[in-house]
Amino acid sequence: VTGKTLLRYFSEQEALLEQAAAAVKASPAELPARVEALNGEMKELRRKLEGAEGKLAEAQLGNVLENSQIVGGVRVASVAMTGAKIEALRTMGDRVREKFSDIVCAFSTTNDGKASILVVCGKQAVEKGAHAGKIVKDLAALCGGSGGGKPDSAMGGGKDITKVDNALAMVDNVVSMKLGL
Repeated sequence: VTGKTLLRYFSEQEALLEQAAAAVKASPAELPARVEALNGEMKELRRKLEGAEGKLAEAQLGNVLENSQIVGGVRVASVAMTGAKIEALRTMGDRVREKFSDIVCAFSTTNDGKASILVVCGKQAVEKGAHAGKIVKDLAALCGGSGGGKPDSAMGGGKDITKVDNALAMVDNVVSMKLGL
């Protein structure tokens, strides 16, 4: 290794350091502290976003009952969302399942060209024969995907987001078939 090679290497590293510092609006000496501060801000923003998603989920609970139908003694509902994170669907699903033991509810969201479907079944609905894993498998298949899971909660996904609304419209029929009606 020659002196010129080392000099060029260190010059390139210094240029990268200056670019990184400029990107976060700091001097090279301030770079570690600035990156640490930005990481803290990002963590706080994520926490606030999760809180807002939880509040959105809570606000949606009223809509679930308004759109529900009774199928074989089980309350069936669906909620379509766009751009919601999977964690928000799960939070919402957990709250619905806890609040309404006789419910089968399908939630959907679309992100990055993919559809995600969550189905939850309350305790009474499971006792009557509802099985979230089997229901989500059928709904996801309608969107060109697959899914499965436990009797009380299951996830699925599909590749064709244009068919998600149609799949949710079929929740009543799928539940009816699964209950043997």
